[in-house]
Amino acid sequence: GDFENAKVRYKNGLQLAECVGDKLQIGRAKMNIGFEIYCKLGNYDEALKYINQSSKIGRELFNEWNTEDNLLVARNTQLVWLYSYYALIVVHLFRHEPTMAHKYFYELCEKIKTFEKDDWFVAFFGPVAKLTEAHLLKNATRLSDKVKAQSLFRQIFKEGKIQIDLLVVPALNLLELLLDELKMYEEPSVLDEINEIVKKLTHLAIDQVPLPIRIENLLYNSKIELIQGNYENPLRLINIADSLVGEQDVAHYQTRVRRNKTKFLSELNFWKTTFVEVSFIKEKIEKADLEQYLNQVFQMRKHE
Repeated sequence: GDFENAKVRYKNGLQLAECVGDKLQIGRAKMNIGFEIYCKLGNYDEALKYINQSSKIGRELFNEWNTEDNLLVARNTQLVWLYSYYALIVVHLFRHEPTMAHKYFYELCEKIKTFEKDDWFVAFFGPVAKLTEAHLLKNATRLSDKVKAQSLFRQIFKEGKIQIDLLVVPALNLLELLLDELKMYEEPSVLDEINEIVKKLTHLAIDQVPLPIRIENLLYNSKIELIQGNYENPLRLINIADSLVGEQDVAHYQTRVRRNKTKFLSELNFWKTTFVEVSFIKEKIEKADLEQYLNQVFQMRKHE
């Protein structure tokens, strides 16, 4: 989407709300700026700043209006407050910080225990809770926990009950775990599952997915195509990513995309002449820097 125009529109709305002293609209505007703009541009520090401000406003309003005489207003402030927690959980998952996401989820449950039996609350936060649990299992040391994490990530991704831009989180984590499995066993069916996940990510409602994730998906997909011996497709995918970063003028990602393009073009002849067999899966993964690439994606999303 046109993030710059949206940012101007939301900030104008924030100024108007501040002029008339409408705290509820101020909280909503700050949420929109943080979650709908900065989060989707990958600027997670700015996103957290605005979302935390919105959360503080929502909490203050909830405490102020939570009386029997003001139930309707209280419900509206509850929604702002609840959504701010949801946004905080999402941003920390994007930053590959499951412990923080887990903290906010259970902090919310402790503060508003009555909502745990609310159908809306369960439907909205249930999948997010499952996602944070999968993250924690994945980061555990026991292999059995990692197997459980892989199963949970697969289930969440297939069910698709969380919003589209968050759906990439279980997908990326599942890709990482499948890549480890592929390196260990060199089983072609694992590569087939990886390919299916990447294809599904590519066909998601693309305008609703944050720009950094769209770019990373294209770059990752280009590497999968390379491993599978489809040498025409990687350059096409990289060029699409290049046009995206050019439209949004995101210099950091432009450098990453063009570095990938240069590397692909310089090594294409090597790929065509060396990997003539369908096998060599482990060698292909290493040559394509697939594992290192995923690690870079996670680290970049954590610190941006």
